[in-house]
Amino acid sequence: MPKLIIKDTDETIEAEAGTPVSDLFEFDGLRSVPVNCMRGICGSCAVKPVTNIAHLGEVHEGEKGTLEILALCPSEYRLLCQCTLVRDSEVELA
Repeated sequence: MPKLIIKDTDETIEAEAGTPVSDLFEFDGLRSVPVNCMRGICGSCAVKPVTNIAHLGEVHEGEKGTLEILALCPSEYRLLCQCTLVRDSEVELA
């Protein structure tokens, strides 16, 4: 099972491949990442992937727009609430 590692806090959560990361906030107690809207609008869960950004699924247009508004490059940052855990992923809080 893939793991999501929050580098800043050394928190690790394991989940089935294809699990929306938003489910990890609600059901598995992922607490080290601030979240507010859970819809990819507020940007509170912005992270910088340390591993391959593709391990967190596709970047959708809405997420890309929010990242650009926050002056974060969509090819370097993600909003965790919009990600899907595909493979082991390590991220840093933005």
